[in-house]
Amino acid sequence: IQERGKQQLAATLLNLAQRNEEAERVLREGIATAPEEGQLYYSLGLLLAEMERFEEAVEALAQASDRLPDDLKPTADSMWHESSVPMVVDASAHDWLTAGAVPEKSIRVITPHPGEAARLLGTTPAEVQADRVEALQALSAKFGNCHVVLKGRHTLIGQTDGTVYVNATGNPALAQGGSGDLLAGYLAGLLAQPLLQDNAGLAIRFAVWQHGAAADALSASSSNWTIEDLANWIGGKQL
Repeated sequence: IQERGKQQLAATLLNLAQRNEEAERVLREGIATAPEEGQLYYSLGLLLAEMERFEEAVEALAQASDRLPDDLKPTADSMWHESSVPMVVDASAHDWLTAGAVPEKSIRVITPHPGEAARLLGTTPAEVQADRVEALQALSAKFGNCHVVLKGRHTLIGQTDGTVYVNATGNPALAQGGSGDLLAGYLAGLLAQPLLQDNAGLAIRFAVWQHGAAADALSASSSNWTIEDLANWIGGKQL
């Protein structure tokens, strides 16, 4: 992540947290102790955003640096199994989760690519790819019937039972670094909104579709675009 991008992210997060003193404190400490550029693989966010008139927040857990508090991983796992607020887990934070039930009616989302899915299931990427629907349902069952976004060509979205949806948008340019991070943040932003929590599955499918559709629109107009361009397109900013 370039320093300019890191500064923009920090400013955005602090702006979101300005109505919640505890959230602001956590974010400021995280920004201050983040590794130097070149060591930063991806910023960990516990987004405790308290939007105006929002009574619930969302936690977003993602791949982090190697400089983390010792109790962060077990705390994240406890939140997964006990917290009532929506949670989105991405990247290496998947490895922090233990199998088992989650609170009834809670919203839980994991977003693995085939390699991460294989690691969580104790199998190989080839076996995951051989039956992606079965892998998705097994992941959902293992982690409390959570929503699973199984990335890849034609990303799948579903749970243990019921319909597994196939997303038709997206292209190979989404393989660039930061694409999955942006999707996780977009999911968290949507699921932080109480009105969208009533149909979390639809909100998740929309986020995946929009993420891919934005990439398709960018690729139709340029062969060289960045994750910043993708974020701007999703956010409705004129490019």
